[in-house]
Amino acid sequence: MADREFIKDVLDNIRRAPVPGLFDMEDWAQRKSCGTAMCFAGWTVHTNGDKIVFYDDEISSVNCMSRSGKIHNIEERARDLLDLTRYQADEIFSATSITDVDQLEGFINEVLAEDDEDD
Repeated sequence: MADREFIKDVLDNIRRAPVPGLFDMEDWAQRKSCGTAMCFAGWTVHTNGDKIVFYDDEISSVNCMSRSGKIHNIEERARDLLDLTRYQADEIFSATSITDVDQLEGFINEVLAEDDEDD
């Protein structure tokens, strides 16, 4: 069952981003002049204390490093941290047209409600 409390923590962290534009559902993580922009999965691993890993001159990344030093795929790591099913993760992480955190929160609630109805 999805970790709704951690989902709320991630959404709160996105809302507190120090610079506008650091929430971007187009890439897992992308270097920008104002910092690293991340999608919901990227923000999830960041909220957990993982570090985004960029190799050489990469602008975008799909990897993160946990506090133990292990390298993970951002999508898989976020799915595990949030305790999402593969379907829930696919739906939420592929919502690239979402540009606002409130819109994202509503969409996440819809996806999770669908799963609750199936139980």
